[in-house]
Amino acid sequence: MAAEPIHCIIIVDTIPERVVPLAENVTRYGFAADICRPEDWMSRLVLGSTAAMVVGPNMRSLDLWSFAKEVRQQSDIPVIALASAPSPDQVALALEGGVDMCLATDGLLSARQVVAAIRAIERRSQFNRRKVSEVIEAGPLRIDLARKEVTL
Repeated sequence: MAAEPIHCIIIVDTIPERVVPLAENVTRYGFAADICRPEDWMSRLVLGSTAAMVVGPNMRSLDLWSFAKEVRQQSDIPVIALASAPSPDQVALALEGGVDMCLATDGLLSARQVVAAIRAIERRSQFNRRKVSEVIEAGPLRIDLARKEVTL
């Protein structure tokens, strides 16, 4: 039986050396980590083996919003933003920009939290993929979600 592939987490931050401890710690949970600056994320994305992108806490709110928007235009990779004591408006701005989840670091962020967030997003996306393949029938009405067809 083949071993399960190791998935990589891309950790993006404007000050990469500040996220080295996080990168080192996610390996305990079976992930590889690749640290890069915001302008280099696309070259680090490996389709099929990249589990998620974690955006480090050193990006300002507007930078995070525009960065998340750029990522969303080019990829559907799950994006988790780390923010130090974010305000509700900052969290909303990040989510509106395309971030999937925002975690408050408050200086005590653990690799376990990040990995748990990635696994939660993976579970949700697997659930959504299963639902898309369903066919719903009610009397003569038939809705094929996968094909996006409705017949009566």
